[in-house]
Amino acid sequence: MIDRQRCVTSRLSIALSLRSVSKARSLLLSLAALAFAQWNCRSALAADDFLLEQERPSIKADRSQEDWSLLADPKLRNEPLDSLKYIPLFPSNPDSYISLGLNLREIFEVSDAPAFGTVPANPRDSYWLQRAQFHVDVHLNENWQLFTQFEDVRAFNKTVVGPNDANRFDLRLAFIGYTHETDAGTFSARVGRQDFAFDLERFMSLRDGPNVRQSFDAVWAGWETDAWRFYGLVSQPVGYRDDDPFDDRSSSDVLFSGARIERQLSPTIEACAYYTLYQRKAADFLTASGEEGRHILDIRSAGKHAGFDWDVEAMGQVGKVGSADILAWALGARTGYTFQNVSWSPRIGPQQTRLRNCAASLPQISILPSIAISRGLPCLRAIACLLMPIPRTGPEELVMLPRGYLSIISYPQR
Repeated sequence: MIDRQRCVTSRLSIALSLRSVSKARSLLLSLAALAFAQWNCRSALAADDFLLEQERPSIKADRSQEDWSLLADPKLRNEPLDSLKYIPLFPSNPDSYISLGLNLREIFEVSDAPAFGTVPANPRDSYWLQRAQFHVDVHLNENWQLFTQFEDVRAFNKTVVGPNDANRFDLRLAFIGYTHETDAGTFSARVGRQDFAFDLERFMSLRDGPNVRQSFDAVWAGWETDAWRFYGLVSQPVGYRDDDPFDDRSSSDVLFSGARIERQLSPTIEACAYYTLYQRKAADFLTASGEEGRHILDIRSAGKHAGFDWDVEAMGQVGKVGSADILAWALGARTGYTFQNVSWSPRIGPQQTRLRNCAASLPQISILPSIAISRGLPCLRAIACLLMPIPRTGPEELVMLPRGYLSIISYPQR
């Protein structure tokens, strides 16, 4: 009897032990599953955060090139005023939307000894420069774009207001654009008032330094593949007036046209060249006047390799103003080396600009240290600039041109 009780008790203990082991195993499996689910959730959230950081559009110097269609995903609308950057036009098509934008630039300048003292009548001057721009970017679908930008540019308290200083409320940009992607490449075209800028904007730029930018009434077209890009344009530069609102006009007396080719030699190295023709019917300089025609050829190479980076460009120009010949050239180079294994990844490099017939006297050296935010990181920048006074045959008797730069930029390592 006792043996049977012991046997029953033993069996009961074994059963209870097996049940305990089973419960413990189930609990461990549940905890493991929960931990795995949490890890997956964290990974997914991290991936979402990465996508939010990587995919969010950025503001560009040419506002018409911005693409805010990614904000069709509500998860990406996480910053103030995103509701103005993406306004759905046709809800069934995420590529159909309206985007609004505003640029505001304020500059206070003090000018002492204008024209470097060559014109005694010009007194010391201090003034406030303001540039306000507002744009409406309409994307009908993935192919068609309607872009319009208005501007109001003022020069407050400036003694002598030039054509590049002020332009009261006017139409700055207004064009219709078309883009079509195929397996062979991408075709794009724009018709209307628009901007042009090439590379580092040494010779073809948005003219962002002066208060009034330069735009063109133009027809522009391009074809892009993975390795090649071809562009062509025919335009009339816009002439700016500050008399009344909406008084800016272009003229058929001034034509600017050209063609450009780009080649991607490797993921980090590219080469390009372009030819442009500038024509003006009635040019007037101090030493020549008449019909003006300039042929301009430009070649450039840029890239990065093993810590080194470079951007080298050469431009040649020939033509005529009346019976006078034009012959000019310019070279530009910006090179550097980044110490990637050093704290803050400092980059050091010279920058040179050389022009034909630059007779220099009384050079000046300007050192410009600054702290800025770049690529989302604080950086230290120091630029040493050598300025040379260059005599010119034109409205200005003397102009200071940069002959060389030495820049040191340092970024903190992540």
